[in-house]
Amino acid sequence: MLENKNDAVAYTLTTVCYCIFSLASLLDCRASRVLPCRISVYSEEGKTKIGMIKPKALLEVLSNSESLMKIAEEVEAITMEMIQEAK
Repeated sequence: MLENKNDAVAYTLTTVCYCIFSLASLLDCRASRVLPCRISVYSEEGKTKIGMIKPKALLEVLSNSESLMKIAEEVEAITMEMIQEAK
């Protein structure tokens, strides 16, 4: 986890890894660019914000593999659910 606290912005960058899905990067190196997911938590105008680049959107640029797309969709759904629960 990387943390930065200065006068302009305070944020935390966290990497989330689902081990079973990480095996995909062993099968196709393009998956390693997408997984694990990076989640940023930061304050903006006194409000806490949570953000991430959606794995499926990123992988669409890198690969046309249907099996990798399914993994990206599943990881994205799990991670989005986790973010929603944290709000």
